[in-house]
Amino acid sequence: INIYMLSNLLRQISQVQYYSNPQKTPYHEEALTKLFINNGFKQFPNSYITFSKKEFWKKHLNPNWDKHNNIPNNVFISQPFGTQAPPDFIFKYKNILIPFEAKSSKDTKPAYNGTLPHRYCIYAFTSKKYNKHTIFLGKDVVTQKKREYLENLSYKIELLIKEAEEKYLKENPTEEKQRGFYLYHRAKYEQKCTHILCSNNYFTHPDKDKCEKNVIDWIESLENLN
Repeated sequence: INIYMLSNLLRQISQVQYYSNPQKTPYHEEALTKLFINNGFKQFPNSYITFSKKEFWKKHLNPNWDKHNNIPNNVFISQPFGTQAPPDFIFKYKNILIPFEAKSSKDTKPAYNGTLPHRYCIYAFTSKKYNKHTIFLGKDVVTQKKREYLENLSYKIELLIKEAEEKYLKENPTEEKQRGFYLYHRAKYEQKCTHILCSNNYFTHPDKDKCEKNVIDWIESLENLN
């Protein structure tokens, strides 16, 4: 094995069997961590992170971003922003930060809670039904047009809640019981198909091979720069 080659590591993921990923014992993440280490990548403490989650998603592809100068190349950081926030891992590779998310499901499609698939995040999805993995970039499973539509829809819902809350408080300045209840909106993005040309099965979708190739091609383009 040629260590420190992320493209080689990604090719090996397709050979990894299904692992469940319960929060108490994340078997899937543990199996992937072992694969990372076997390919020469070292685990790096997340205590060295000096950037926020918001900053990360905005600037992670910038090789000149000074906030990751303290992180060496060819390492990965596990749970950089905690167990409830993506990504599950960050690779420092070729002077950029590459987000990597582990998805596991008994179904043929992953679940996305809180955010849509991030454009340049690598997703490793394993399905119990097929007992294998597929990989893809977020940008290849949701178009920019659909992304903007859904994010704008979520924003409108938040605005509607805020306006309704303000109206209610104005009309009811002193309630009998002041407990501070309000409606909290959290986006959860599902996938459903309503016509014959649509498929939400990540293993039989006609673009499966193309999506996997796009991940490898992107990483190889980084590797060929040096």
